Amino acid sequence: MQKPVYVIGRFRLDPLARELRRDGELVTLPASAFDCLVYLVEHRQRPVGKDELIAAVWGRTEVSDNLLAQHIVRLRRLWEGDVSCIRTVPRVGYHWVAETAVETVEPDAPMHERGEAEHTAAAEDAAVADLPAPPRRRRSAWIAGLALAACALLAAGWWWWHARGPAPASSASAPAALVVVLPAKVQAEGEWGWLRYGVMDIVANHVRAAGLRTVPSETVVALSRDGAFGDEDEGKRPFDATWQVAPEVKFLDGRWSIHLGLRSAQGHADAIDVIAKDVLAAAKQASDALVRRLGVPGVVAAQSPTPLDDWLSKVAAARLENQIDQAQKVLDGVPEAWRDDPKIEYARAVLECDRGERDACEKRLRELLARLDQEHSKDLALRGRAQLTLAMRYAGAEQLDRAAPLLDGAIQLLEQAKASDELANAYLNRAWLAQSQDKLDLAMTYLGKGRATYTLTGNVFGMARADFDMGLIAAKQGQLDSAMVFLQRAYDQDARYGARTMLPAELDGMASVAKQQLKYRDELAITDRFWPLSADLVDVHMRRELTFVRAIALADNGRMLEASSLAHQLLREIDPREDAMLAAEVPALLAQMAWEMGDDAEAVRQARQAMAQQDGLDQQDRSAAWLVQVRALARGGHADEAAKEAERFAAWAGKQPPGDGDWPPLYADLAQAELVAAKDAPRGLVLLEGLLARARKEGVPALIVDVGSSYAAALLKAGQADQALTVSGTLSAWAQDDVRVVALEARIYQALGHDDARDKALQRARLLAGERPLPSH
Repeated sequence: MQKPVYVIGRFRLDPLARELRRDGELVTLPASAFDCLVYLVEHRQRPVGKDELIAAVWGRTEVSDNLLAQHIVRLRRLWEGDVSCIRTVPRVGYHWVAETAVETVEPDAPMHERGEAEHTAAAEDAAVADLPAPPRRRRSAWIAGLALAACALLAAGWWWWHARGPAPASSASAPAALVVVLPAKVQAEGEWGWLRYGVMDIVANHVRAAGLRTVPSETVVALSRDGAFGDEDEGKRPFDATWQVAPEVKFLDGRWSIHLGLRSAQGHADAIDVIAKDVLAAAKQASDALVRRLGVPGVVAAQSPTPLDDWLSKVAAARLENQIDQAQKVLDGVPEAWRDDPKIEYARAVLECDRGERDACEKRLRELLARLDQEHSKDLALRGRAQLTLAMRYAGAEQLDRAAPLLDGAIQLLEQAKASDELANAYLNRAWLAQSQDKLDLAMTYLGKGRATYTLTGNVFGMARADFDMGLIAAKQGQLDSAMVFLQRAYDQDARYGARTMLPAELDGMASVAKQQLKYRDELAITDRFWPLSADLVDVHMRRELTFVRAIALADNGRMLEASSLAHQLLREIDPREDAMLAAEVPALLAQMAWEMGDDAEAVRQARQAMAQQDGLDQQDRSAAWLVQVRALARGGHADEAAKEAERFAAWAGKQPPGDGDWPPLYADLAQAELVAAKDAPRGLVLLEGLLARARKEGVPALIVDVGSSYAAALLKAGQADQALTVSGTLSAWAQDDVRVVALEARIYQALGHDDARDKALQRARLLAGERPLPSH
């Protein structure tokens, strides 16, 4: 069956491969923007209504027109200067009007004959699970949560360990084929459970050694636990891999039978059957036959894993099952000839790390590295792994100065060894280390390297994790549009491949970014994607986190009763000793809600409760809670107390490190400036004008509107309505979403005598306010 490829001037659009190329270069688009483009092009014979387009792309109609319009603007910019592509049809929607040619290509060509576009598509569609799981993040403590999660998972034993196999072939020479080997079905009595993952791992190692890209075994295990592979559906394919291999192992009449069921991306079926007395020999013979069947004869003889590598697959299989004692038992039974091999020493060190025996693990790793240096070992990959493992042990113990040079050295070794997956993991660990030291630009550099390496090896989970981390850093730096692109791309990849455990954290991040962009309807729509919470989500901590995210989105959209109900439900469930962050963040939310509802006493009470948790709030959240407290005290008639609180706020902000940009000192200065403006308007207005310039420099909409609305209100109170209108105009970009901006416009229009404009603004403001009273100052 042929597939269409659309040619629009310098661009080629391949819907099946999900690729857009300009002059042969791949153009990166968010998944939803790409889907908008495809739908418009495929329906170019007529205008497409907004509701139709939204339903086609997002699967529902409650997505805001603003979000759709952003995608249309992004698409139009791609064609600027070339052709007119998307025409707006008033009161209808959009019409694709660019001249479009249609080519057809054959998707069923043999894998070695496919073109570059399909090779790239395959590279985008593999997966890995040897990265840490997503951090259990607070909305405003992403980077700290990342570090804690990484260390916790290292301590639990999820070391990026590939000791049982050789370094994969260089990605520059590797064929584009992607192979996924599933867990084996085992029919054998006795202690043969390790064969489920052991045979899978042996086959995958042999295929990888032949130069074909394989989905890492850790990824397959993670997906199988997530329900991505169904025994009831033999054709279920969570990957767009070139080949899917399903092993079956049976012990019959004293001999081992291994069957490798083979299915191509086009549905072609094949099989390989081998019988031998030894199960490892049978697995190796089946793997060699598989490599030949896949079309790379002659390579396996030179690069095939050694018998030791295959034997170590027993240890790897036990570790994949988190059966550390069984792994140790296998390792203790190592044949005498291999007992002193450096790979065995490394395996022993890793198991010590798995059991939390940090000192023993570090001692063995140091001795192993010294031995490898003394013997002038040419096994660069093993040296790199050992150095990486030791570096992360130091990092887990917060010895970052010892970890950094070791990690840099590990990267150099793994680069020389061309150990792609391990190298990508090292890059991401180096990025985490840079984040821990507030070197965010350096972290982005290493994340970019990691993602590029994962892309070359077809490692979708690795790509998604790199995107996720880059999204966190971009948000931290105030680059919110980029942050949303990264987070959406991570979500799309993980959703596509059934990595359900990753999705809540990604949606959490996306909702937080939408909030900072003041896109409150989009924020609520994002939470609709996980609300109500599924019964399958058994992680209590994550359930509470997502409940909190939902409460914030409801409050931002004026649904205060629902938000308050969820917040108080959380307060009843939370033990502050176990979850200090949430125990502080929920009262901070309630303080903000009380301030917006006009209850100053409750706002002060909740803000103080939030700040009483010493380790509960990060810099931004503490700053916001402190600002609410000062404002509520001042509005409630406690000017002297407000002034003292503002002084304490300023003293605290002056001591904070610059990790969160200008937020703490800016909010502290805003609290002071508002108090000054209430007594000395000219001086206060000068201070507020300067603060608005600083907020614009930060570039975060939430910060700009916080300061700008305060400045405009002070101008209006001082009788300078014209100047207030000018400031309000600079905030008008958010007038469709933020009630403060629209209510401010209404008051300014009233002061200027523009009654019609005031009435229209009031009507919009009431819609945005929901259950909240309109802001009056």
